[in-house]
Amino acid sequence: MVGPAFWWGAPWWYYPPPPAPQVIVQPAPVIVEQPQAESYWYYCPSAKAYYPTAPSCSEAWIKVPPRSE
Repeated sequence: MVGPAFWWGAPWWYYPPPPAPQVIVQPAPVIVEQPQAESYWYYCPSAKAYYPTAPSCSEAWIKVPPRSE
């Protein structure tokens, strides 16, 4: 003997489709290269030496670009 079938809920065509997944697109990071600050040597003519070998100078220090050897 087969009894009546009971259905719980609405028929399948009544349910809305599931929402589409969200896609998050992030832009690529912007890399800005900073120019390197030029370093200088400081020369004291009266001491005939560079800083920090000569810690003080009685006259103005001379700003000298470093030499690559």
